[in-house]
Amino acid sequence: MSSNIGGDDPDHDLSPDEKDLLERELRALARKALFEGDVRERRKLLDRATEISRQKSAKSHQDTD
Repeated sequence: MSSNIGGDDPDHDLSPDEKDLLERELRALARKALFEGDVRERRKLLDRATEISRQKSAKSHQDTD
């Protein structure tokens, strides 16, 4: 999953501890999907975990007036 153009991803407003927990959970689910043979779902989960772990852009939520 890629970033939303409008910058309205609620996961970027989580605290660092909440982000770490969510990322850890997604990576565990990805590991489980790999053992079940669901490569496509694994890739989605890993991409989401990577996206959550990124820092919010300094310009992401500024008004564009």
